[in-house]
Amino acid sequence: MRERVFAHYFGNDSIPADAFRAALRIPNTIRSLLGEGTLLGSFIPVYAALNERANKGGARALAGAVLGLLLLGSGVLALLGIAFAPSPPSSRRASTSRAGSSPSTSCGSCFR
Repeated sequence: MRERVFAHYFGNDSIPADAFRAALRIPNTIRSLLGEGTLLGSFIPVYAALNERANKGGARALAGAVLGLLLLGSGVLALLGIAFAPSPPSSRRASTSRAGSSPSTSCGSCFR
């Protein structure tokens, strides 16, 4: 059902359809790698063992290091996605300013 609605609104072979599919696939891949895979198998047991100790400093340091690495990694991925994203096609837009109005006052009513 979802694919039929998707094809109705976006079509099957279009740039918006590909962008929407990628927008669904990327977070699912990251979730499966971090939430259900590598992070679950490695971080949770080590953190639980450190958290059982009387000194919680090691657990806090580990959690901070993992959080920092995740933020750094997701930030780098986001910047790479922005850098390599295709630019939208350039289109010439008609001028919306009226004859006799200056550019500084043409949108004066926009902020009222």
